[in-house]
Amino acid sequence: MWKRCRPHIPDDILSKEQRFLLQQVDAYWHAHPTKEECTLAEFEGYFFGVRAMHLKTSEIGTYRTIFTNMSTATDAEAEEILGHYIKQDYLGQIQQKVFLASSDPDFELDEIGNLITQYTREVGKAIHTSDVFVTGATASPAARPPGFKFPLPELALSCGEIAQGDFVILGARPEMCKTTALSYFVGSFAEQPVLVDRPIIWVNNEERSDKVYRRVVQSVLGVSTADLLSDYPKHIAAFEARIKDGRILILKQGECNNTHALDLLFAEYNPCLIVIDQLDKVHGFSKSEREDLRLGALYGWAREKAAAYGPVIAASQLDGEAEGQSYPGFERLRGSRTDKQGEADLCIIFSAPDGDRTRPTRTVHTPKNKLDGADEMHRHAKWEVDFDPIHARFRSTMR
Repeated sequence: MWKRCRPHIPDDILSKEQRFLLQQVDAYWHAHPTKEECTLAEFEGYFFGVRAMHLKTSEIGTYRTIFTNMSTATDAEAEEILGHYIKQDYLGQIQQKVFLASSDPDFELDEIGNLITQYTREVGKAIHTSDVFVTGATASPAARPPGFKFPLPELALSCGEIAQGDFVILGARPEMCKTTALSYFVGSFAEQPVLVDRPIIWVNNEERSDKVYRRVVQSVLGVSTADLLSDYPKHIAAFEARIKDGRILILKQGECNNTHALDLLFAEYNPCLIVIDQLDKVHGFSKSEREDLRLGALYGWAREKAAAYGPVIAASQLDGEAEGQSYPGFERLRGSRTDKQGEADLCIIFSAPDGDRTRPTRTVHTPKNKLDGADEMHRHAKWEVDFDPIHARFRSTMR
């Protein structure tokens, strides 16, 4: 705790007595490197017995008063004071970034957003040990947050459920079935009784958002595009009777298309699940010298969102080497070296037998699968399933 919080308290904002006391705390931990904790009484004895021999008599009286005041302070008061200093430190860092932004046209606002996120997650809300360390109770399977079950039985068997903390990459070649698969998943997830008071947010950087929304409606109702458009009000009423208004929020194409704007959006709406199609097109971390490093940082950011809110499913293109392959590996993710797939808990790869898009079947497998609920015999199984693009659905071939 001392090593984590001390850097946030600069000496120039402290009184002479406060600076001297913190210097002695530093000295104490340096002199006792194997100790893990220290009571106020122990430190007081160390201070007056070892460190205060050169103080004047009047100064000793001042420090005894300080120790008396500290002994009567409650934990809540101590945390409030510590939180104040930490907040002031972050405010100073943010002010410096704002000043740079006003003079540097290439400045990335993400740098400010990242500081705010870091303050909130790592310091502002993480003072107690139970908040920052895993315990036997929190490691129990019973403590795992409620999760969503894949509607395709093959994936349900291979993966189990996805829940808060899980980052999923869904990869495929263009025009293979990524948007249909996402529509199929989201439509099913929205009907499951999981965190029903929180929305599913779909960040759309691919097709027109109205078209994506209709694709979800088609999947839920099992209707073709022609049937949907022949009596649109009737079908929308049927859809909203099954999925309450606001359960699925699909962003207009290109809206909030940077990490800072999305951070603010997620903080406001508190989603239970996030879909990003495609994550590579989200702006952020553009100062990276190499594209693979930018993508690695971007996918690391998405993983943080999964930990903060709920599972994140990010769609990604496969590169040209995957063309014609029935079961491409995760190394075929576009722009990837190791960072992309390294961030994921689960990689779902869709293709077709011999890459033939015209066939009414799709191949699906999970070349990376670290989920707890996976069936061990089928964790990396390769499946072939029926594909129904007219109704935006997949059908199991399991017998």
